[in-house]
Amino acid sequence: MATLNVVEQNTAPQFLITCQRSDGTIINLTNCTVALYLYKGSTQTNVGNETVSCTIITPTSGVFGWQPQTGDISGPGSFAGDVKVTYVDGTVEVLYGQVKLKSRKLGA
Repeated sequence: MATLNVVEQNTAPQFLITCQRSDGTIINLTNCTVALYLYKGSTQTNVGNETVSCTIITPTSGVFGWQPQTGDISGPGSFAGDVKVTYVDGTVEVLYGQVKLKSRKLGA
């Protein structure tokens, strides 16, 4: 996935993210839930917002929307996001480093 360039503290727009395995296989999200865990270094920046900010858009194409919440993009720097897919049978697949963000300081 390409790196998303953002400004610190952005809460818009909604970003569209495609869930895919490292081999390029698109994950069918039909009847699944998704959660995004966003990290700056080893610190999770979106604690409490992992699932509320994610909406499945096109399940068969693996596309979901992520709406950043206040505090998710906490300052300038590099962020990485793992996506947790929970299947209808309760099994879980975590997609390592599925989202990459580069944030710059407001006004810089």
